[in-house]
Amino acid sequence: MNMADIIGPGAIVGLKYHDNLFLNSTMIPIVHSMSDFRSFLKESYNVKAYKDVPTMAVKPRLLLISRSGSRSIKNELELKKLMEEVGIQVIVAEPKTTSNLDKFAGLVNSCRVMVGVHGAGLTNQVFLPDDAIMMQLAPLGLDWAATNCYGEPATKMSDPISVYLMGYTTARAVYLDEQNVTVNLVSFDFWLGRRTITKLQKIFISECYLHHLGLMFNKLQNLGKDRLKVEMGKECKSLVFCLLTFTLLYAAFSPSYINPFDTWKQRLSNWNGGNQNSIVDKGIEEIDGQKFLLRRLVRGEDRIRLDSTGFSCNSDFHSEVCIADKPVIVDNNEQTIYVPSTETQAKRMVQPYALKDDPTAMKYVTPVKILHGNTHLPSCDFNHNVPAVVFSSGGFTGNIFHELNELIIPLFITCRHFGSNVRFVITDFKPWWVSKYNRILSRLSRFEVLNPAENGTAHCFPGAIVGLKYHDNLALNYSEIPGGYSMFDFKHFLRETYDLKHRDVPNTEKPVLILISRPNSRRFLNEREMKEMMKELGFQIIVATPNRMSNLDKFASLVNSCSVMVGAHGAGLANSVFLPSGAVMVQVVPLGLEWASTNYFGGPATEMEVKYLEYKITAEESSLSSTYGPDDPVIKDPESIFLKGYHVARDVYVHGQNLQINVTRFRETLVEAMKLLGRYEPLK
Repeated sequence: MNMADIIGPGAIVGLKYHDNLFLNSTMIPIVHSMSDFRSFLKESYNVKAYKDVPTMAVKPRLLLISRSGSRSIKNELELKKLMEEVGIQVIVAEPKTTSNLDKFAGLVNSCRVMVGVHGAGLTNQVFLPDDAIMMQLAPLGLDWAATNCYGEPATKMSDPISVYLMGYTTARAVYLDEQNVTVNLVSFDFWLGRRTITKLQKIFISECYLHHLGLMFNKLQNLGKDRLKVEMGKECKSLVFCLLTFTLLYAAFSPSYINPFDTWKQRLSNWNGGNQNSIVDKGIEEIDGQKFLLRRLVRGEDRIRLDSTGFSCNSDFHSEVCIADKPVIVDNNEQTIYVPSTETQAKRMVQPYALKDDPTAMKYVTPVKILHGNTHLPSCDFNHNVPAVVFSSGGFTGNIFHELNELIIPLFITCRHFGSNVRFVITDFKPWWVSKYNRILSRLSRFEVLNPAENGTAHCFPGAIVGLKYHDNLALNYSEIPGGYSMFDFKHFLRETYDLKHRDVPNTEKPVLILISRPNSRRFLNEREMKEMMKELGFQIIVATPNRMSNLDKFASLVNSCSVMVGAHGAGLANSVFLPSGAVMVQVVPLGLEWASTNYFGGPATEMEVKYLEYKITAEESSLSSTYGPDDPVIKDPESIFLKGYHVARDVYVHGQNLQINVTRFRETLVEAMKLLGRYEPLK
């Protein structure tokens, strides 16, 4: 027998692996995503999308993953009863239930919510329908595993499937094999309502309304006029019942201190209830849960200190944040915050800007004095019913990267879970900055901002936050945020705030490429030649100059209409937060700026659901070659220049360099961008 007759055309030994429950679409030959994989599973197991299943006859389904060995929920029956009390149909998935995957896949796909302790059963989230919610109970000591094995993958399953990591602290010592969980039902009830109501109430009311409306039209279309009036009355009553049921569902899911009718009442402009003496925040009733919301900002020893004294400060490498969950007085005239108590007075100076490790930035941040303890208090000129959030608009404002990195994202991290029930007190007040970000500020707080320099009065608040939480460059660590908000949630917040039309890359004949044009350092010296090449590839080109970027309201919409962003390392690339999901950012990396390029924009891009490419220039493409010569340490050994100090290196590589791009070589990177967009061949 000829060897050619028994040897096949080829073979694959081993399997490709990317990460936990994850497909990296940029590393797959046909650019499949996790969403494609989930569609493949549903087709394979013949499960229907939940949106196609009639749901009006039943309550929203919740699948509770029950464990028989370690990490079991010891009060599972109580937990199930709680869920049923708030209007959810609970299905308990025991190990024997999950053994028949053919049937279990369909069961999971019929559920709106999955709840379970960290463990293998949560892998079945791959069968959940779109718009479902997964709640993971993270036992003591398993935070990292919970985040990396299930939390992080869930955010990439598809949109808008969500994961919310619950940081419960249990009382058992052996984390994985000998630990069980007793769920705090009060905390879980609050958490369940706060996180699921926004999704389930919208699903319920829309399905309820459409269901009754459809029945109404089908039933009434052939009736006579007299009979029509009678039947219309019946159907309208049914629809009213549906709306009433929605209201009760809202009340059931909401924390007990939030009355939906009171919430609506508060928003009526002509509501005149409540004490209005010298209160500026008229019409807003004090919420009993403010202390709870403030408490969620701290953990560990800081929370113990807050519980025992009503005041706690946390300082890390980047920022310092102080929290008071009891009444405070903000004296704008003295830029002093009084936190009264029976303890001996202690003074603390805080610079409320999230870049305290940079002395240059902090030169432009005025310290706020906090006096905690037994001291003489000024009288209140104004009373407020919501906590104060004190921060500085100094620092590096004027640079959009720093504005987003040190102010806007930290504001979102710190304040989003308050539901706009805070008031901003902005030190080092810059009117142009407040105007520029007015849309964001007005969504995070429903009140006009206070400018201490203009208003030298004393204001009384039921609590205060001084400083802003910071995680990393253009980053949100959802496991450390009350409510579990992620970069996905922040981008959704921006889309709503700026009324952005595109969640995903628009399907246009020619993909739109926005080119960030810099007038000074790191400028493209052959920009015209670059644009010609881009047009030849089939891109529609938009050139973004600093003047065009100055109006953020308009520029955000412009960026959101683009499929590709190209720019040299610099602040303009921070506008990538407005790109739609699936867009491509191409960062041109100047000589000596590899680390900064990766850490400021490269790493964050993936969390923004933006595909990232970089083009590292050669020494010949940098103007530094002609300035210093090809053999100078500036060219041969940039690290030696950085060892002389940041300011020396900054003057050379950041401020003293322009770029002459090799268009032929750069073209290959843009062809790759085309491929990432699903354009396998450049358009002709």
